[in-house]
Amino acid sequence: WVNNQRRNKKKGILSPERICRLDEIGFLWHIVDSGWEDNYSELSKYYKIYGHTDVPIKWHENPQLGRWVSHQRSKKRKARLTEIQIRCLESVKFNWNPKDKWDEMYVSLLEFKNSYGNCNVPRSWQIAPELCNWVNRQRRQYKTGQMDAEQIKKLEEIGFLWNIRQNIWEERFSELLLYKTNTGHCDVPDKWGENPKLSHWVGVQRRNYSKGKMNHEWITRLNEIGFVWEPHDASWTERFSELIKFKELNGHCRVPQGFAENLKLGRWAARQRKSIRRKQLSNERAQLLAEIGFE
Repeated sequence: WVNNQRRNKKKGILSPERICRLDEIGFLWHIVDSGWEDNYSELSKYYKIYGHTDVPIKWHENPQLGRWVSHQRSKKRKARLTEIQIRCLESVKFNWNPKDKWDEMYVSLLEFKNSYGNCNVPRSWQIAPELCNWVNRQRRQYKTGQMDAEQIKKLEEIGFLWNIRQNIWEERFSELLLYKTNTGHCDVPDKWGENPKLSHWVGVQRRNYSKGKMNHEWITRLNEIGFVWEPHDASWTERFSELIKFKELNGHCRVPQGFAENLKLGRWAARQRKSIRRKQLSNERAQLLAEIGFE
C-alpha cells in the first residue's frame, strides 16, 4: 500500500487531499536509501517505549540503531538530510544536540540541589516538570544500561541516587521539606487531600521508628528538620504551653470547657481532669500540671 501511494503520486493520480494527509504524518515520498525507513521505524518504536530518541551509540539491544541516530545528526550538520527526513525525525522529538540538552538539564538539577539539598525532584513539583521527567529518564537509562559512563560519574558526584526504594524515601523527604517551607512545621495531617502519599509516608516513618526498623541516617535527617515522632506528644505540649499563658493572664488554670478564645484548650483541659480522676495520665504529665496549680 505504501509503495502504491508513492507510485500514484509519481504518476500524478493521487488526490491532493491524500497527499496532504500523508504529508501531515511525515510520509516519505522518496527514500534516499533502502535502510533509512527501516531504521526510522525502529527509532519510532524506541520512542514509544522510552519517550525519547537519545539512543546510545553502543546500545546493546540494537547497536546499529545507535550508530544510525548519531549518523543522522552528522548528516544534518552537513545539510545532507532531506526536508522530509528532518520532519520525520522531529515528529518523534529527535534531539539534534543531545549533549547540549543533557548539560542544560544537569545545570537545572544542580540548581535544585542547591535549593533543597538533594537531587530527588518530586513528581508533584510543578516549577519545572521537565526536570522531573529528565531525572526519571536518567534512572531508567541507568537501569537498562543506556547511560554514558561520564554522565553516570557526573550525577553520582552530586549525590544522585539510583536505588528506587531510596529514591522514594528521598522524594517524600523533599515533599516534606516543601511542606515545612510552606507551613513552618512537619506535622502533615492524616489523609491530607493535597498529598495523601506524603501523609501515608509520614505515618510509616513513625511506625518504623517505634518498631526500631528505621536506619539511623534517616532518623537523623528527620530530627534535623524538626520531625515529630509522636504527634500526640506535640499536641499535648502545645496545649500545655497555652495553659501556662492562660494562667499568666488569669491567675489560675480553670479554663472553661467552652472557652471561646481557644476551644481546643478548653476541651483539652477537660480531658486532662478526666484522665487525672481515672488515673490514665502519665506521672510525668500529672506532675507538670500539678506544678502550675492545675486542678
